[in-house]
Amino acid sequence: MRALVALLLVNILWFVAVLALGENNATGQAHDAFCIEFFHDSNQQTKNGFICDTVAPGASGTRPKKYLSTVTSIKAPDWLKVTLYNDFFLRGDSVVYTGSVGAIDPPMIVKSVHYENTNTGT
Repeated sequence: MRALVALLLVNILWFVAVLALGENNATGQAHDAFCIEFFHDSNQQTKNGFICDTVAPGASGTRPKKYLSTVTSIKAPDWLKVTLYNDFFLRGDSVVYTGSVGAIDPPMIVKSVHYENTNTGT
């Protein structure tokens, strides 16, 4: 339990740092901060894991080695396009969603994730 609390605290501190850096990066372009939450059950029940990051409008990012057992729903901002892969390094079968999804049918084991900011930046 202590390890879980410590991991959660580290992730919260990291996300706060990402938020602080996201608006003043090397390119001078504002980034949108977000979190994608993954759930074992439909309708965002029983959290399985999460990804927090920032990405500029029109840009994308990846987590090429993110193992999440049985994902049945996700919670994400409406402007975020999320592609889930069943193999590492963005390989294998994939499904694409924009924003939150209450039921992924059939559920899948997610091994890598690609995300894209669909905001236009204007």
